[in-house]
Amino acid sequence: MMKRTEKETQEGFTLIEILIAITVFTIGVMAVLLMKTAAVKSNALSIKQTLASELATTTAERFMEIPYTDTALAVTSGPQTIPNDGSLAWPFDITYGDAYSISYEIANGTAEANTRIITISVDWLANGVNHTGLEVRLLRAADL
Repeated sequence: MMKRTEKETQEGFTLIEILIAITVFTIGVMAVLLMKTAAVKSNALSIKQTLASELATTTAERFMEIPYTDTALAVTSGPQTIPNDGSLAWPFDITYGDAYSISYEIANGTAEANTRIITISVDWLANGVNHTGLEVRLLRAADL
């Protein structure tokens, strides 16, 4: 019977195998961390978009509550900005964060007499990028 040498009886992993395993594990962990970072940023942007939508909807609801003959529903010569500190009288006493900007424009309706087309725009700043384009447009008819 042959005697086994010490080299043949050693068990375990070589240094190269351990280094390769650590490298593969590190790459996997880094990929998971990158995905988590992207998910957090995406979630933050979604929150900002939701708040912008709520601000636009609140402003639209305020415009629908105003009597048609009120001066607040007068045709504007261009976009009007609503300050974010609540300093204006109702319906424009909305308070919101510094990251948002609400503006509106009122024009005469073209399809029907005694109507106004109200365009509400909300812009916001997120991650150093200015986001524009959230717009709500509504048709306000004269009160019956």
